[in-house]
Amino acid sequence: MATPLVRLPQRSLQIFGEPNQSPYNKSEYGSIVCSLKSVGTAKQTVKAYKDILNGKIGAAAERGVKKATKYLLNKTLEVTPVDTGNLRESGQTYFIGTGFKTKGIVYFDESIAPYAIFVHEDLTKYHEPPTMAKFLQRTQWKERANLTRIIEEECAKGV
Repeated sequence: MATPLVRLPQRSLQIFGEPNQSPYNKSEYGSIVCSLKSVGTAKQTVKAYKDILNGKIGAAAERGVKKATKYLLNKTLEVTPVDTGNLRESGQTYFIGTGFKTKGIVYFDESIAPYAIFVHEDLTKYHEPPTMAKFLQRTQWKERANLTRIIEEECAKGV
């Protein structure tokens, strides 16, 4: 019996954008069922639907967001400029919410590196490659497909 694979709608992956409502409210459960891939029988569809309602996929989505956020931090640190090392050491992750409402945040702690915002925003300064200004923003855009893949894989494991 094949396990259904879940591909979340693109709008549900806005983990680093503006806060948004969960795309899985009661009025949209039909779209979730339609997004399940490889569902061969009605029995599999019902099982997948129950899994969604029982929170298995919500828990998997939360794990995926946490894993993707940590991945983003690690990739960002690779291109974060280094002078004393404090800026890289100040890189942190923070999570808000649970299940489908989990939001992952990557930030640089001002108490450790109060100059982080200036290093990030100043495009006039030279940085030894591969480091660069806009290190967090550019990495987020560059790794967007990988972040999506990480979350989708965790959700597929949850079914």
